[in-house]
Amino acid sequence: MKFVFHEKATIFSTSFNIDIHTLARGFSEILSAFIKLAESRLSRKQKRLLLLADEFLRYENMSLNSLVEKISKELKMPFSTVKWNINILRKTGLIDGGRKENKGLPARLTLGGKILVEYFRRFL
Repeated sequence: MKFVFHEKATIFSTSFNIDIHTLARGFSEILSAFIKLAESRLSRKQKRLLLLADEFLRYENMSLNSLVEKISKELKMPFSTVKWNINILRKTGLIDGGRKENKGLPARLTLGGKILVEYFRRFL
């Protein structure tokens, strides 16, 4: 199996061959490292916002801005504080949604965000 990583934001691309058994064995290590990194780098507030975002987005489609407004009202937290932290979650790839160039796209948790929500629900 061949994997090629190339993102517009990077100045390099990496290509490597790996067999499926090595990939399967390594996946749990990668997942564990991802969770440990998120656990140590996300603030308690960001973890809480990620959990609440998941609850709201399960039942309703909304923009990132609407999500920020709803969380701000629910937690009685300043809009700017929620927006700042949601933006950090977006930049780290845990939440996605519309931006200036593509307004109107609904907010959603990425796969990484969903994995962390399940972990945080069980262990926090």
